[in-house]
Amino acid sequence: MPSHRSDLALYLGVVIAAAALIVAAVEASSAAVTVPIAFALGVLVALVLHRVVRATHAGGSGEEGPKDPRDNTGMSAGPAASASSATSPLATASPAPGDPTPGEIGDVGEPVSSKPSGPSGETPSDDVGSSTSDLESGVSLETVVVLQRLEESLQDIQPLTSAVALWLLDPASATYRLVEARGTMRPPCVPLDAGEGVVGTADDEDRPSLGRETLVLDGGESRQVWRFAWGLEVGEARGVLSVDVLTPERPDAVALEAAVRSYRAPLSGSLAVHIARDETRIVRSLLEVARALSRSSSEGRLLDTALDHAMEMSGAATGSVMLADDGDRLRIATARGLPDSVVEGTAVSKGEGIAGWVFAMGKPLLVEDIPSRNANKGRRDVRSAVSVPLKDEDGVLGVLNVGSQAYPARLTRSHVDALEVIGRQTAVALRNARAVAESRDLYFDTLRILAETMEWKNPYAAGGTRRTLDYARRLSRDMGMSSGEARAVEIAVLFHDLGMSAVEDGREPGRPLSTVERGIVAMHPVVAAQLLAEAPSLRAVAPIVYHHHERYDGEGYVDGLSGDEIPLGARVLAVADAFVAMTSPRPYRDEMTMQEAAGSLRENAGTQFDPQVVDVFLESVETSGACTEAVPPSA
Repeated sequence: MPSHRSDLALYLGVVIAAAALIVAAVEASSAAVTVPIAFALGVLVALVLHRVVRATHAGGSGEEGPKDPRDNTGMSAGPAASASSATSPLATASPAPGDPTPGEIGDVGEPVSSKPSGPSGETPSDDVGSSTSDLESGVSLETVVVLQRLEESLQDIQPLTSAVALWLLDPASATYRLVEARGTMRPPCVPLDAGEGVVGTADDEDRPSLGRETLVLDGGESRQVWRFAWGLEVGEARGVLSVDVLTPERPDAVALEAAVRSYRAPLSGSLAVHIARDETRIVRSLLEVARALSRSSSEGRLLDTALDHAMEMSGAATGSVMLADDGDRLRIATARGLPDSVVEGTAVSKGEGIAGWVFAMGKPLLVEDIPSRNANKGRRDVRSAVSVPLKDEDGVLGVLNVGSQAYPARLTRSHVDALEVIGRQTAVALRNARAVAESRDLYFDTLRILAETMEWKNPYAAGGTRRTLDYARRLSRDMGMSSGEARAVEIAVLFHDLGMSAVEDGREPGRPLSTVERGIVAMHPVVAAQLLAEAPSLRAVAPIVYHHHERYDGEGYVDGLSGDEIPLGARVLAVADAFVAMTSPRPYRDEMTMQEAAGSLRENAGTQFDPQVVDVFLESVETSGACTEAVPPSA
């Protein structure tokens, strides 16, 4: 039966993978990385379900499942194990032929005797495994639940048990990371070096280990405990279960092994679930990053999006994105948690420091316990840091940095790999954004050249387009318009007088307009707007051009709109265009001074012009130094 259930879980996982692949394919147009990531997520779910079902039934179904290589510890549990095997299917009754003897349990420096060695020297109780009977009726793979049940069962044979804990090996840092712990004196959340101590010995030697350990508690107090450890294996991942006993006398290793054996299968399943949840969270974060980057049109917003997701994923307190300038020096483009002086003054050469090394080598770098490695006090209390390159097929564009104030940071190899994926996604999106920006700039420059070429028909208008463009661009920004709205205003500046060409052609400068020509002038916004509306990419510009001769009091043309009925872009254009027109010469008058033009705007604010737009415009002009004299106050 267990094999059928595990196969069913595997098939279910494959179905999930196929469904994820189909969903991902639908969204692939907005996130190119979705397909492989979604498929990988499905396969991961399949493997986890398969392993969890196998692990659970191997320990608790009453049938003997596939034998874990780490179960060949060879410990004959004596009376305790014999009794527990009769009462609990999760316990192993006897060692396989050729297994090590009880004296071969891996102690740190000395073998463990198979004789009872409890506080009073009695033989361990025969009901060691009985407390695991509740696992048979409904196995929970929540780590905290399994550890709690193990802790309760150990109280019967070792009342002085102070903690039970589950550790996971992180290959990237060659350390064991604490997954979960239960007890009155839990081990501190500090990485344990692989291959060292009782935990490292148990994992390296593939057998239980018992030895003395010194715990440094949160308050700085040191306590000596006996630690029993036994390795676990989940696919390619490796973990260790540890039991700490607070007693001056050596605990009974045989009884501890017999009690712990029943829980190895559930804890292996718990470890698999923990890894799967972590990986799933990372995959979901990567999908969110891919979608967010695909929606980011500007370079600045793109970098902010990438940095925010990277910091959220890694639990970082500080972060920055550094881009290479023309001289191959890294400068901070955006940052979180760093002072402005650092952001503005940082310039890193290739190969210099952590970021410079990553930039030069094109490889990620994880550095932990930074204060002990570097006495530099300017790191904002950062204890752990990861730097990954912004790298695609065409090279390295910069570096993404995140820093944590915790040691150890909750960064494992999976996190570093995920941050590296974010770096690649950001590099591709950054090149695309730059290509789009260059195309947009080329397109706009072409329109500007055409508009300036049209000015040569009227020598009095020469240079007016560029000046109006500068004023309108600044005013749009100060009015809080979005980048898209501001770009529409800029294009409207170039073509708002497009319909005037019908009047200008063949007319001598300075000659009064005829009645027909006056009618054409009044209709020039309509002509220009109709021409712009025929181009799909310029349709947002058409309303600005169409309404730029409306008056705030409703006495303008074409439609006689008033107040906020007039599009904001048209109100901005009206002020910028009027100011440039007043400060430019005409055949029938000299140009006004900047101060005279500013006074005219003040005088007509609320009637011809939007008073708020006028205030913002004049404040901007004064700040820039364009007006050297005081602007007359409004009446």
